[in-house]
Amino acid sequence: MNTFLKAHLISLKLLIIDIFTLPYKIYSKTLCALAKDNKKKDSDFWVLHWMTKCYDAIIGLSYTVGLILFFLALINVVDSSMYEYSYGEKEVSKEEWMEFDEYKWYVDANGNYVEEYADSYDMEATNATPAAGDYNRDKMNGATFYIDDYGESLNFLSVLLHLVIIYFLPLYIHLIKEIFSIPILQVIRINEIAKNTKK
Repeated sequence: MNTFLKAHLISLKLLIIDIFTLPYKIYSKTLCALAKDNKKKDSDFWVLHWMTKCYDAIIGLSYTVGLILFFLALINVVDSSMYEYSYGEKEVSKEEWMEFDEYKWYVDANGNYVEEYADSYDMEATNATPAAGDYNRDKMNGATFYIDDYGESLNFLSVLLHLVIIYFLPLYIHLIKEIFSIPILQVIRINEIAKNTKK
């Protein structure tokens, strides 16, 4: 019974706790290894060792670069999915409507829907004859004015997802490093066997 409970507790630890602590362990140990900068002078595989060191360097920079990009995305310097954009219509005063330089519309006193684009009304009133200008102003008496209303809000689920991805970056990179290192280790071991055989 004790073995049964112990096995289940260890399994839960491996699946729940270790998966969240492993990225930080990899990151901290990689930083220590980079700080010591141990060079294998007796190695015949300079390029292969350099490539494995490059993986360590990427892990060492992963949190720094990841957090910089995260904050740039947070202040909307870098495009990301952290923000949700909404579109609607907004009722405004006639003065606000006249100053608005994008798509706008109004509903006149008779219920007619009239669209305007980027100062088109101002251009029309400027180039029109006095009679036409008076007619345009008369149409807008008692009208209800609308403009496009764009909004954006922070998507907290997306923010959390970005932080989770950044936190697990050392784990992803180290896994690639380990897969890449398998043939390197095999070559090194074959080389060591060959040297021992010659002796």
